[in-house]
Amino acid sequence: MSSILEFIRSVGVELASVKWPTRQETMRLTALVVFVSLFVASYIGGLDLLFTSLISKIINR
Repeated sequence: MSSILEFIRSVGVELASVKWPTRQETMRLTALVVFVSLFVASYIGGLDLLFTSLISKIINR
């Protein structure tokens, strides 16, 4: 039981020493993640469309 309490205390100490991002940093990084995700999704979707149309043309000759 004492090891569990020791663990919880050490977790509290670690959480207190964490440098949390500001609201502005969080918003900026979230926007960056959304933008990069949309870019990658568009890129992969474009490649899928391209390859699907190429395979379709080859098969339907």
